[in-house]
Amino acid sequence: MKYLKSFRLHRFTYSFSWMALVFILTYACDKSTVTPDKPGEETVTHQKSVQQASLDLYKEIAAQQDSRNFAISPLSIQIALYMVYNGAEGETREEIGELLHMMDADLETLNQQVEGLLEYLTNLVDNGHLDIHNALFYDQDRVVLAEQFVDRLSRYFDVHDENLDFDDPSAVTSINGWVQDKTYDKIQEVIQDISDLEVLFLINALYLKADWVNGFLQEATSDKPFTTTTGNEIMVPTMHQTTNVEHLTREGAVIARLPLADSALFVYLIMPDNPGDLEDLFDSDFMKDLWENNLEFQSSRFRFEMPLVEIKTHLNLNETLQSLGMVTAFNPEKAELSQMGESKSGLPLHISRTLHDVYLRMDERGVEGAAVTTVGVGVTSLPPALQFNKPFAYLIVDQQYNIPVFMGQFTGIEAKN
Repeated sequence: MKYLKSFRLHRFTYSFSWMALVFILTYACDKSTVTPDKPGEETVTHQKSVQQASLDLYKEIAAQQDSRNFAISPLSIQIALYMVYNGAEGETREEIGELLHMMDADLETLNQQVEGLLEYLTNLVDNGHLDIHNALFYDQDRVVLAEQFVDRLSRYFDVHDENLDFDDPSAVTSINGWVQDKTYDKIQEVIQDISDLEVLFLINALYLKADWVNGFLQEATSDKPFTTTTGNEIMVPTMHQTTNVEHLTREGAVIARLPLADSALFVYLIMPDNPGDLEDLFDSDFMKDLWENNLEFQSSRFRFEMPLVEIKTHLNLNETLQSLGMVTAFNPEKAELSQMGESKSGLPLHISRTLHDVYLRMDERGVEGAAVTTVGVGVTSLPPALQFNKPFAYLIVDQQYNIPVFMGQFTGIEAKN
């Protein structure tokens, strides 16, 4: 399956986003002791599966975050789950398939679709970054990996596989060092230790750096009022510019669509009139129309304001994934992950922890020399204001398929990581 490769981003300057997801496999002690071509039908099916799984993950995590700032990469979470899916069988595989909305896909078809998706996404950006890296770290003294599992990860996911001595503290340093390198130092640490029962780590790291088509003057950023979900007014650094903005009003919310350079990626900002309606937007027809490119935006000139966003999120996704139906993979007695390999102890494998770390920043940076041409324009009167000064959600998607790379919300309330 091929994806169009002609989409290339020029220099882009919008935001920096980094994340890493870690799946850790362990074994249980005995209980007694305790560019693209036009997508074909299969491609469209996979696209919708990614969108629906992204929405499920977002809504579940948003409910757990209790109106706090957060950012996730549903794409990265799903890539890691695809890798786990390759090592699962029986009920465990069925549950992962249902979570991914890929129940009817055979393994070979799914892997080919994922391979094409990764190729498409990593070719979107020319003079910038949309980097996706996968790794398998294991201890050969603790686990014998299944050759077919390793071959599939190598072929379809371009996995870096490395044998480490998990009893040596340098193994933690090596794993964190790989993540640090692939995220350009934005995520320094994903694990602090390795337990005696942990035998392998599956890691996906995703890094995005893109510029706004129309950047903001750094000198124009100033503190302005922002009303939080609790109704309190706080002061936050706010970026300003006078420019044309694609916008619409829908479902009691204002939506702005901001292109990243070359228009291969979009950022959607979604601000409901009532901050309490933020989560409800994702249960409305709005999302369906967004996925299917049925939203009719109009472009108008505004005094546009939005907060400078910098969010760090650390999540353990065990509870989230189990709430979404992926239960047996975490159960030492029921997990069916033998397609990955066997522990040297002979005891079955199960997932012990799933960690999701994200760093997201949206600031003023723009294409060098082209970011400030419209700031302050207005001869006889100022254009109307478009102010994102209340809680809003954001999505970063590709233009062709609307695949969510990052999702999150800015409420003005810091997360407790």
